[in-house]
This record gives sequence, C-alpha cells and structure tokens, in this order.
Amino acid sequence: MSLQEPQKIWFSFLSPPLTDNDQHFFDKNELAWVRLLEANWEQIKTEVGNYLLENKEIKPYFNPNLTANSTQWKSFAFVVWGWKKRINIKKCPNTYKLLQQVEGLVSASISILEPETRILPHVGDTNAIYRCHLGLVIPQGLPVCGIEVGGVQRSWEEGKILVFDDAQRHRAWNDSKETRVVMIIDVMRQAYAHRKYSVCATILSKLSMQGMLNRFPFLKKLPKRTVLNNVLKFMAWMINPILRLRGA
Repeated sequence: MSLQEPQKIWFSFLSPPLTDNDQHFFDKNELAWVRLLEANWEQIKTEVGNYLLENKEIKPYFNPNLTANSTQWKSFAFVVWGWKKRINIKKCPNTYKLLQQVEGLVSASISILEPETRILPHVGDTNAIYRCHLGLVIPQGLPVCGIEVGGVQRSWEEGKILVFDDAQRHRAWNDSKETRVVMIIDVMRQAYAHRKYSVCATILSKLSMQGMLNRFPFLKKLPKRTVLNNVLKFMAWMINPILRLRGA
C-alpha cells in the first residue's frame, strides 16, 4: 500500500485506542533513503555484529511485559526519539553515517529476539511515524519467524526493509533455534515533519514518566487524565528546546 497520512496525530498514552484500518504495511519504495540502507546492509550487519561480540551484556527491552521472558528481547539504540546515544554511535560510526542520510529519522535501534521468543500484541507510541525494519539476521521466514500487523503477516528478509504502521496492534515472533536481529528505524510522516521536536519531546516525557512510575509505584494512584498528563506536558515543554539545541 502507498504511504498515507492520518488526519490527526495520535499518542497511545493520551488518546483512546485507534480503530483498526487497512493501513498495515506500506510501499517502501516511496521512501527515498530505503535503497541506501538496503545497498549497505552487509556493512551495517558486520559493524553491528562486531558490537554484539564485544558487548555481551546487551540490556533487555525496556518494557518487560511484552515477552514471557523479559531477557529474551534485547535492544540497543543509536537515537531514541531525537536523543542521541553517543556511546553506541561511537561503536558503529559507519552505520550512523548512513542513518544521518535518512530524512525525518527520529529513532534507530537494533532489536535482538532470542530463539523461541514471542513479542506479545501491543501498539506503538504514535501514528506520526513510519516504523521500518531492516533485516540483518533472519533465521527463517513464515511461519517460523515473522511480524503481524492488524492481522496481516509478513516475513523479514536479510537486507530488505519492511515499513508498517506502528500505531496498529502488532506482534512478532522467532520460533527458530537461532537469534533474529533487525534494525528498527522510525521516520516522521511527511505531514508531521514540522512537528518533529514536539512529537519527540512528548514521547520522551512519556518514557521518563514511565520510568518514574516503575520506580515509584505510588505515583500510579494519581489521576491519569489530570495530574499525570499535566506533568507530562510540562516535561515535554522542557525537553523540546533541549532537543533543538542538540541538533536532533
């Protein structure tokens, strides 16, 4: 399906759930930078592979509730909603040089799914982005390894990019005996490119608040739609200019 723009920005933590639609997977060829990454995927795979060999203690994905075993889904990021992870960037400089040429990029990370691991159905943070997966190490195709968005299933392929709507309910699985590795890239939808900083600041604020709630559970008793949302908006207001200064 060709790239389509939603009429209104939606945030999973501020708005009611989205209704399912037919915008599940999109035509990657409408994104100009796709050819660049696909042409250089082996270079990315080699650099990421070397990083993984040197860093055995990759952290589990921040949300432990999405897998039966929270240590089986791991990730490390280069950019998180505009916030650069400079330590990781230094370890994979050639990969980051390629990512700098991706128009509208707001996030980029490596996702590692261990053998016989399933990611439970969930939705992303916003519909303001296209989520893209670049296959780096794909043990098998469907039905053993794959991703499902809105009931539509696709296989990853090494060196190929999948583009989908992260705001729709989706899940992923690796039922093979080997590890699956993909690069995850989030790019702003063109209609919302001018709101890049405000979108990133809002989601970074949400992630920070989520960390506080996990650390201090009593905060969860506060009224979600009043106090917590006002705190979130204030945090976003504070983070927005910092992102601009950092050149996100």
